[in-house]
Amino acid sequence: MGQQRVTTTLLFFMALQIFMMTNGQESWESCQLPCKCKWVSGKKTADCVKQNITYIPNHLSQEIQNLDLTGNNIGQLGNGAFSDVGLVNLHKLVLRDCGIKAIHTNAFNGLKIVIELDLSNNHIINLLPGTFMETQRLRVLLLNNNYLRILDDGLFHNMEYLQKIEMSNNKLERISENTFSQLPGLQTLRLDGNNLTTVKLSTFKGLPKLGSLELQRNPWNCNCHLKHFRNWTIQQKLYTHPTVCKYPATLADKFWDEIDSHDFACRPKILSIGPQTIDVTNGDSVNLWCHAVGIPRPHITWVYRSRIINNGTRRQIPDRGYLLSEKHEWLNLTINDLLPSDKGDYICIAKNPGGSVERNISLIILGDNEIKRFGPISLPLAIGLGVTLLLLLLFFIALCAWYCRRKRARHIEKNSSDVTSLECHGLGEQEKSLITAINPVVKPPRRYDAPSVTSHGTEMTELNRTLLDNDSVF
Repeated sequence: MGQQRVTTTLLFFMALQIFMMTNGQESWESCQLPCKCKWVSGKKTADCVKQNITYIPNHLSQEIQNLDLTGNNIGQLGNGAFSDVGLVNLHKLVLRDCGIKAIHTNAFNGLKIVIELDLSNNHIINLLPGTFMETQRLRVLLLNNNYLRILDDGLFHNMEYLQKIEMSNNKLERISENTFSQLPGLQTLRLDGNNLTTVKLSTFKGLPKLGSLELQRNPWNCNCHLKHFRNWTIQQKLYTHPTVCKYPATLADKFWDEIDSHDFACRPKILSIGPQTIDVTNGDSVNLWCHAVGIPRPHITWVYRSRIINNGTRRQIPDRGYLLSEKHEWLNLTINDLLPSDKGDYICIAKNPGGSVERNISLIILGDNEIKRFGPISLPLAIGLGVTLLLLLLFFIALCAWYCRRKRARHIEKNSSDVTSLECHGLGEQEKSLITAINPVVKPPRRYDAPSVTSHGTEMTELNRTLLDNDSVF
């Protein structure tokens, strides 16, 4: 009898459990439209894909473990967006392509057991520190194809279970130094397709399990600021092709693993050159110094009259030279027994793979007779003299042109007067010819005095005279 009672009790409890399970299954599977609830990979799943939903559904069972809202138009996630509707048992939350622009800092409060969160293909511009404070068991975070520009410190604070972060194809320009701190389990990090030009090595130092790092398709500036991070990626075997440089121009489109570490350089800077004022005379000594810094350390030289100075360089006097002394980032130049020929500009040049920079200092020898007589001519004065001479030259040319033009005009006027005179003279001659034709001139007979001859010649003489008299009229 006792055994039958025990058996009856067990059967009652089994029936009650089956009833409760059946009733519970019916409750979570009975989704209201437009969502569909079903088992997917052993998880209670609510499928609300592309249903024109503009808010987080408030009619779903608290037992839902996976929620897929892909392709809706939710716009923003407000304070307590999921806890307020009882969805606190989610393991996987998919919000792809939902037009999300803003996420409240407390939007994910209550999701303490969520494992995967997909926010890809939205319009998210900013994520504030503390946004994922209550999602401490999150393992996968997908933020691809958004508009994120900055990742602030503390964004992923105390997320020790996080294993994968994907932020491909955003607008990232800056990652703060402590953004990824306290992520001991992070294994995969994707930052490809952003606007990153440089990052600090310390940003990634606290990631002991990192095994995959995607950095390609960023406009990397391969200078000294990126050098240590680049070297670290090569040493840790985290470099992935095709990560290339965009700046400087000398390294553009070159792969990181093909560039020597020394070529990740910054242009040098000359911090000091002197002395600022030089007051020396013939026979004095002067010490010039130049202090330059850069990564890597620049090579410093002194140049005088286009010639590099070293300890073996001779001055114009054969037995006199220069004395150079170098210490760390300083290069000093000493010139003893100064001569007038030592005056001029001394140029300090600092050069490394990142570029070169130069500054000059002028040495004036007060014992130089030319300087005493004329004094140094400044650049503005020289320009002024040049302009004055040019104006005088132009004035002289204009004056000559005016004089030549005036002289030519006078010459033309004179020629015109001569032509008029000649025409008048010609007319007078014609009138004279006409008068002569009307009144012929009778010339007196020419006399011919022949010498005394005999009587025989007397007749010929008289005959000739008669002929002359007859021909005297023209």
